[in-house]
Amino acid sequence: MFAQRYWWLGAVVFVGCTRGPESTSLTVTEVDSAGVALVTITGEVADLPEWHLAESPQFTVDGSEPPFLARVGQVALLSDGRVVASDAQADQIHLFGLEGEHIRILGDQGDGPGEYQNVTKITVGVGDTLYLYDQRHGRLSVVHPESGFVRAVSFRTPDGARAPRRVSWVSPSRLLVQRETIAPDGDNQTFPYRRRTLTHISLADGEGHRATEPIAIQGGVTAVSEAREALAAFSNNPVVEAAGSRLLYGSGVRYELAVRNSAFEHLREIRWGGWDRRIGEEDVEAVRIGIRQTYRELGAPEFAALMEELLLTPTMLSEFRSRFLDPSPEWHILDASGHPVGRITLPLGSRLVAVRGSQIALLVSDDLDVPSIQVYRLNRR
Repeated sequence: MFAQRYWWLGAVVFVGCTRGPESTSLTVTEVDSAGVALVTITGEVADLPEWHLAESPQFTVDGSEPPFLARVGQVALLSDGRVVASDAQADQIHLFGLEGEHIRILGDQGDGPGEYQNVTKITVGVGDTLYLYDQRHGRLSVVHPESGFVRAVSFRTPDGARAPRRVSWVSPSRLLVQRETIAPDGDNQTFPYRRRTLTHISLADGEGHRATEPIAIQGGVTAVSEAREALAAFSNNPVVEAAGSRLLYGSGVRYELAVRNSAFEHLREIRWGGWDRRIGEEDVEAVRIGIRQTYRELGAPEFAALMEELLLTPTMLSEFRSRFLDPSPEWHILDASGHPVGRITLPLGSRLVAVRGSQIALLVSDDLDVPSIQVYRLNRR
């Protein structure tokens, strides 16, 4: 399980170990506050021991070979290491074997049972049963990798309210539901326009009926042009993940994660406050240089001036760093209690798309922008 954060410093990977930090220069304090464990981390990330990927991938799913993946969307790893991936352009779900070979199509584009239009989440349940959430249809499809489509759970409401953004499997009787709304006008600004969102998290039962009252967290900040067009490159995305019986979430703005159990009881808060520091002038200038270079390569140098104006806010500056200036993002590895145990830097130009046990799946693209999925073993040394 992993929880991705769009901070400039990188992201977080949770692993199933229980040992504390191996570096004595880091300090972790844990106190109990009305039954909630508050985990506070101090110290520099550079002091964490460095973990590594294996020298070569275990196998590669090559997008240039049949079925010719156009744009990889959601990816999941099964218990035996096989890969399930959605093609976000063709709206197909594919199963790949342990040598990267294509086994079968688990779902095709369409509106009927077992067909999809916009899969925004894939989670793996008991016996490798797949739970695929299609936001456009507002339904969660239950699919077995061998026998295919089983059933669907609808999240459409009679009043026509917008469907949830994502739905994840937690247990046979619990589903994690994530909705998004625009924050009140007082939280937004005029041009350079910042649109803040709220993410509402709740649990539903196995039939999609609400089982808990929702909680709201800051969902991030998106820059919007004068034409009110969202500039996705400047979005801070919230963290909402289910891992077994645990639920983890955070706003994506600060290094803070909250942990709840499948009964929605608040168990733990994880904070690393040292990363809330102000961004210095060197950071700002580096981003401005990167903006000019990026849009010059895109053939739109006049757009660079607009982008620099939008970077007046630290959250947008941070996002530009993470998306454009730091092509090898650093991930921080925390144990099951939220204590840091290591760090890892991904290969240049890659993006982490799935984690299961000691396996990590990375998305890479060649010079022609053809995607491939590489599955590696994660080593502690």
